Amino acid sequence: MKKIILCILISFQFYAYAQSQSSLDLFLNSFPSIENKEIVTFESIILDKQNTIDKINALLYIYGGDTSRLICRGVYINMESNEITGQYTDTILPYKIGKINIDKTIFAFYTTHNCQNERDFWWTNGEVAIYENGVLQDKCTIYRANEYEAEINSILNTTNNMLFIQLLNKEKKIEYKLLRLSKNKPYITEVKSIKQSKSIGNLLKVLETLGWKELFELEY
Repeated sequence: MKKIILCILISFQFYAYAQSQSSLDLFLNSFPSIENKEIVTFESIILDKQNTIDKINALLYIYGGDTSRLICRGVYINMESNEITGQYTDTILPYKIGKINIDKTIFAFYTTHNCQNERDFWWTNGEVAIYENGVLQDKCTIYRANEYEAEINSILNTTNNMLFIQLLNKEKKIEYKLLRLSKNKPYITEVKSIKQSKSIGNLLKVLETLGWKELFELEY
């Protein structure tokens, strides 16, 4: 009897795993492929909010079941008196940016939102989830901005999977990093990095100024 129960449990676990893998495969397959031989500017591509992720997949694969992340909270302000006159909530779904396949490793790019505090800015994040053989390996933030400033911005060269990223640290200094995406761990490796006291232009111009443009465009 115990052997029969054990077999049933194993069969159920296998079925549940197969179903979850099937759902994950469908989710990842729904991401549009980022075209090869182009430079992706995430600041501009994130403005396209057409390809939303439904609530179920957002909770399963993006927010880990946290339903509060789907709700944004804000306040109405009287512009003359600068007083708060009311509050409101809105449902904001994440959306798909695209994906890159490097052999069996998938880099899925999507947005998330931090907007649960009605007295804080609404932040839009660009993130990448890294899957190898259908298993989530890591996540990384490649873009973060509100309506006034960007804390993180980046561009991607899809011909060689080089990622150039700009970060505004806690000291309000700019850090630039040149990274490479790869099919093996650690999946994202640092090629070069430097800190600056202030921004030195748009990211393509920064690459030229730093002398990193050749590395960013180098074909492997």
